[in-house]
Amino acid sequence: MLGPNSTIVIPRSTLSIEFGLGRRCFLFTCSPTPIHIAATLKHPLSGVCHTIRPFVRKFGTGGGTRRNVFAAELAVTGNCSALPPQVCLKYAAGVEAVAALRREELLYRRELAELAGVAVPQTYGFFTGGTMAAPIACLIMELCMSTEKLKNPSEFCRLAMLTLCKVHAAGVMHNTELDLRHFVMKEKEVFLVDFSGALIHPCGNAHPVLYKDAYSRFNDDDHDQSECQELVNAERGIFPQIVWDIQNKMGNHGRKQSLDS
Repeated sequence: MLGPNSTIVIPRSTLSIEFGLGRRCFLFTCSPTPIHIAATLKHPLSGVCHTIRPFVRKFGTGGGTRRNVFAAELAVTGNCSALPPQVCLKYAAGVEAVAALRREELLYRRELAELAGVAVPQTYGFFTGGTMAAPIACLIMELCMSTEKLKNPSEFCRLAMLTLCKVHAAGVMHNTELDLRHFVMKEKEVFLVDFSGALIHPCGNAHPVLYKDAYSRFNDDDHDQSECQELVNAERGIFPQIVWDIQNKMGNHGRKQSLDS
């Protein structure tokens, strides 16, 4: 039994983040084997893979840079072989942002656990700090910055659609206006990221249909509730539109070059 002057010490791991210009913050998480992680931010991440990036830069097809997601290098003090030296850090500040990041971390750890390294990045820890009124948090994730390039945007969109279906089959809806920033690549695999607005979703239609009349029964007045509108929108609209936009702009770019010459 504990005596009257005894205290309970909860083992905690610490994370220090070096932002540069002397700015640093300290965060903590409960851990049976405490370690200290020193993270140095390298650059913000846009989330646009190398296959699509040339088209984004030339033609402006979606995918802006986000300022709360960074590539980082880690220096670990303590016994931890699971942490890679280079990771992705997703940072949140403020009550609502921290709550959203905590919800995202729980989805990665629970509903999406079997898809880690398959359709979503692996995660390595969730750290919090600050105060009740001004909390801060950080999620350490697998860094997906593949230099592999697929042959064409159509193949990227096909893999992205399959990844989205895997996430739905796991019972999660992304619940955002999907664009190129939400898909990253590891080697030649496409992963889905940013689940801060995601919902638990028992999806009964987590399979791509891949033919043009598959959703012909859908209209504004009569939706089959057994179908999933996020998958319908992706397969009928988002990915075909991305491919069409890129091919169309490539054609216009080529015609402009020929006229200029």
